[in-house]
Amino acid sequence: MPALCLLAAGSIDVFWDKLHTGWKKRLFVVLLILPALGYTFEGIMGWSTQRKYFNDTVNYIKETTSNNDRIYVWGMLPQIYYESGRDPATTFYWSDVLAGFSPGSPSMEYMISEKKQLKMVDSIIKDLHPSYYASIDPSILDKSNSMNRVADSELFSEKELLDHIENPFWKKVMEDFTQNPPKLFLDTSPTGIRGFGKYPAGNYEVFRRYLLLNYVYDTTLDNIVIYRYKWKSL
Repeated sequence: MPALCLLAAGSIDVFWDKLHTGWKKRLFVVLLILPALGYTFEGIMGWSTQRKYFNDTVNYIKETTSNNDRIYVWGMLPQIYYESGRDPATTFYWSDVLAGFSPGSPSMEYMISEKKQLKMVDSIIKDLHPSYYASIDPSILDKSNSMNRVADSELFSEKELLDHIENPFWKKVMEDFTQNPPKLFLDTSPTGIRGFGKYPAGNYEVFRRYLLLNYVYDTTLDNIVIYRYKWKSL
């Protein structure tokens, strides 16, 4: 936002010189001040319908992780990183470009142009375990007692996982996760904040299989589903 303000300053200066009469300049100043006043009062009064606090989640993160642990927040709530004092496990601390949530985002353009979905190709699973291959119920992530049940068809190496992710942004996320697995994986989609309710983590094959292999359901706080990394860190 500060960068956009600096870019707009030059245009405002040029436009100001074109306003010859006094009343036009005064009106222009009023129009500039009104948005600033609106956001100021919103911040003070908390009028926004998107303003929600996640104290239970933040406190849980602080209590169950160390300062050096990384977490990952799927959704549009990057303030959880700041309030909990925990670093994100990947450079993509906003999830919109991964989910294809924003029109014109790289993921959406990729899916449209390539006519593909962001998922693990079935051939790798079939090649590894052809006699045991079976699809996973997409709702499995909602079942807290099912996260430990990983079928043979899910056992593939990290290299095989990365080699079969075509989208470069998703590949980057999984590379980050390989180097620094998040201690906690938070799916904030059930909150519906900023319209992310239609994009649960379980809808993305790459995340779904990664969670099944490496995480267990931990708890749900503030409508945020929290999964915990089940392997010991090296």
